[in-house]
Parts: sequence; C-alpha cells; structure tokens
Amino acid sequence: MTVETLIGARVVFEPPRFRIEDPLVDRAVPGDGHVVAEPRRAILTIPGVATIGVSGGSHVYVQPERNADEGMLDAWLHGTVAALLLAQRGRFALHASVVEIDGRAVAVAGSPSSGKSTTALLLRQRGHRLVADDVSPVEAAGTIQVRPYSRPVHVSEQAAEKLGLELSQAWRPFPTHPKLALPTPPPESVALTAVAILDSTDDGCINVGRLNGAEAFWTVVENVYRVELVHRLRARELFELAGRIAATLPLYAIRRPSTSWTADAVADTIERIAGDGTHGR
Repeated sequence: MTVETLIGARVVFEPPRFRIEDPLVDRAVPGDGHVVAEPRRAILTIPGVATIGVSGGSHVYVQPERNADEGMLDAWLHGTVAALLLAQRGRFALHASVVEIDGRAVAVAGSPSSGKSTTALLLRQRGHRLVADDVSPVEAAGTIQVRPYSRPVHVSEQAAEKLGLELSQAWRPFPTHPKLALPTPPPESVALTAVAILDSTDDGCINVGRLNGAEAFWTVVENVYRVELVHRLRARELFELAGRIAATLPLYAIRRPSTSWTADAVADTIERIAGDGTHGR
C-alpha cells in the first residue's frame, strides 16, 4: 500500500541525493528510527525498513531495505515523514483524532494509549464523521482548519473487538505491534471548534476542566505531532500556531479513570463539548 504522493508531495522510490552536514536535529524517534534534519531537508533511517529523504516540503525519496514490510513503510510515511514534510512548509499536525459532531469538529488529543482512536471510532459508530485519526494536519491562515490526508485509522485488536468493528479490510502495519490499520473515507477539510485533551486520573469518575492562558498554550504545544522534532526546525511558526489555537478555540482537559473507564462515558463528554461549547468551568 505504498503511496505515490503524501500531503501533496511527490514520493520517489530512489536513494536520497543529499546529505545533512550541520543538522539542527540529530536524534532517535519512536519506533527504532533516527533522524537528522535542518529546516528544509531531513534524512530518516529506519533499520530493516528504509532510508527516507524529505526535501523542501515537496519531495520524499525512499530507499527501502530488501524484504522491508510494506505496511511498516507506509506507517512511517504517514507518521514521522508527514510531520517532517509539514514542518518544512512551516505547518504542523496535532497528535489528535478529529470528529465532526453535528457540524462542529472536535480534536481529541492525548498521549499514546489515552483512548483517542477508540473514542473517535465509537463516535463514528454513533453516526458522527471521523475526519482524521491520530495525525491531524492543521492550517490557520483564516479559520483553524484540519486538512486530513489518507492516513489509515489505527486501533488495538481489543478495542476493535469491543466496538464490533468490521475488520475484513484491516491489516497490521507493524508486524510486532498490537494495533490494526483500517481504511479511511476520502478526506474533507473541517474548521475546528474545540480541542479536548484525554488524560488519566486516580479518581473514579471523569473530570472535565477548561484550560486557559499559558496552560492552554503549552498544552497545545505538547500535543503537536512529533513536537520533539519539529520544534527545533520551526519554533517560531510552531509557537504562533499554538498561540492562535489557545487564543481562539476552547480547550478542555478530560481526565478519565486510569482503570475501568468506558469509551462511552468519554464519548458522551465529547458530544456535550461539541453541543454547547461551554462544558467545564
């Protein structure tokens, strides 16, 4: 399922023709990869998968390893490579799933395993439109918009079984990873109306609070996809976007019990946020 284009960039299956001599970023990335990057070029190395060059926000050069798993390569392209492409254009993605509820789009963000995808898929089963899963590219030229792309939905087998999802077209992007990938419908852009951040708490019930000021700003920054990479490449643009989101959209912290929580209760809370925009303090 390898791609020919990625967020408007051309994907070419040939070795990168450039080197990074003086990188701003030189570090490991989650999933056993390593990236060296400057603002307009980057080289990502994933042992056993590929060496990938990203140039000018317009071209991706892919040199696959012999017998590399195609699903794993696609997962890297739709994840870290997409984040690097966007950063080279001065753009970013939220580490969030976006669901449109009665015409109001809510970004459901949070750390890995916080329940973003499970909640978003449950909301889709309730009849709402799933716009993007986990990686949601944002534009803020006018209204704050999410412009999704062809990234599949990732969901754990346990969550898929609990939700009763149709899995005939599912595949496993990482052979050793428990999550499955599901195809997504053709993407359409939406204007964001709220951001909800999922987290866990030791309390036995769901708590919801409104975030404001510096707390809201830094929460947005922390929930930018691959922020540990992109903030070194485009700090000014990143902070401008975070400030714009924090100043114009309501942000909510949803703290659910760390154990024995239900996606239904979180989905109910997201629906209330979308419905009136005033839930919380």
